Amino acid sequence: MQKIMALNGKLYRKWFLPRVLGAIALAILSLLPLIVLAFPVNKFAANAVKSEILPAPAIKHEKSILDFGNKPVAFAPEYFALAASFEINKDSDLDHCEEIVSKAMLKLPSEHTAALTAINLTGKKMERRGYGGYGSIDLQCVNLDDAELVGVLVHEMGHIVDIDYLTGGYTAASAFIDFDRYIPADDASVDFYSISWVNSGRRAKETSKMDFVSIYAMTDPFEDFAETYAMYVLHGDQFKRMAAGNSALQEKYDFMKYDVFFGQEFNGSGQRLNTSARIYDSTKVKFSLDKFLEV
Repeated sequence: MQKIMALNGKLYRKWFLPRVLGAIALAILSLLPLIVLAFPVNKFAANAVKSEILPAPAIKHEKSILDFGNKPVAFAPEYFALAASFEINKDSDLDHCEEIVSKAMLKLPSEHTAALTAINLTGKKMERRGYGGYGSIDLQCVNLDDAELVGVLVHEMGHIVDIDYLTGGYTAASAFIDFDRYIPADDASVDFYSISWVNSGRRAKETSKMDFVSIYAMTDPFEDFAETYAMYVLHGDQFKRMAAGNSALQEKYDFMKYDVFFGQEFNGSGQRLNTSARIYDSTKVKFSLDKFLEV
């Protein structure tokens, strides 16, 4: 009996067990393609979600017209509680100008200032008081008072928001072109331009000067945007008065409120404007700089 059991044990180990294990292995191998097909679906889905939240490729910005050797100037800690996304480059002896600019930038949404890479301050008179767009602002710090300086700064920030913050995808080109750069049709700014403009150089036929916040805003769609931005930030209450009864200005006010400033409104604290006329330049309108800069 013991011999028979021993023989059966040998047969079990040498013949039956290997065949059973082999059959199990073959069964697993036969199911493997189904497992491979099942699990990559979730893997690809996870990768798709990740790709949606990756930052977009950086846009190559045009070089500033001012040359500071790309030497950044550190922000004073009392003015910036959070790290800024841009540099301030300056000529010597422009500490006061830098202080005013730094304080004013804190009054704008961080989403707007994040589209900026550099502010270049100069103590020399430029052909224009400021230039803005494609990531940088050049600002003249002489021959203008602090309120006008901030007015020019906010106007140039309007260009930054227009060109660098409100951007479309790589879709068909719109009728609007800035220098040699076509504005994509799905760029949010196109909705603003189209209120008063047919293309970059032609206003809509029914448009009048009363549909703009200033005479300078009538220059082209981009100056229209920048002037409207500055008027909204620095003279919001007067902008509201101007928009009352004017559908084009009301559209522009609403665009700034909902598409640019996420519902935030600015009251303004300055010169009362004649709503039946238009000033030439929003940066010349008087306002209380202390009230604008107060925390």
